[in-house]
Amino acid sequence: HFTPLNPWLDESIDKVNAYFDWLGGNLRDSEEFVNVAVLHPIRSAYFTYQHGKPSSTEELDNALLGLANRLAEDQIGFHFLDETLLKKYGFVEGHKIGCGKCSYEYLILPKLYTMDKETESFLRAFIKGGGKVYLADEKPKYLEGKPYGYDYLESNVSWDDLRLAQPYRLETDGGVLYSTYRKSETGDFIVVLNISDTDTINARLSV
Repeated sequence: HFTPLNPWLDESIDKVNAYFDWLGGNLRDSEEFVNVAVLHPIRSAYFTYQHGKPSSTEELDNALLGLANRLAEDQIGFHFLDETLLKKYGFVEGHKIGCGKCSYEYLILPKLYTMDKETESFLRAFIKGGGKVYLADEKPKYLEGKPYGYDYLESNVSWDDLRLAQPYRLETDGGVLYSTYRKSETGDFIVVLNISDTDTINARLSV
């Protein structure tokens, strides 16, 4: 917090504010480059939830958190794709699936039990158009809560394919860095975050 009792305030507050003004302005005036979407499993959470038993969704929670962390640690930018918004604003154009103003070349299915019929229709069209799908777990077994085969559904890309589809690589000698690739009128840039409070991390960046 900012108070005159902090001895660094008078000497450094202008530098701190200037830095975050600069960072915030660059983020505001740029767009994140993301070509990977993760279908959010909230429908599956409703499907398995038992009142009074938070642990009924623990398996889904842990699987999704593990996937998100793995993507972030491997510097793979991603967005969650929500089924309600997909139904309202979704589209498939050839080998891309999109929602609103965003479109994606790769779709990851996390641990899922079920999905909506509209989502399944988008998924089928996406695969038919040459879309790239990665199954992080077994394919779902239900459609709107009823048994369904998904005979056509299987991974057609590997995890390495997802990594190689990114415009840069950031590798460390230990420790975790998160990053995002940004595109702006003045040029592309990468924001890198060291999430440790104590560790200095050496990294190699290739673009």
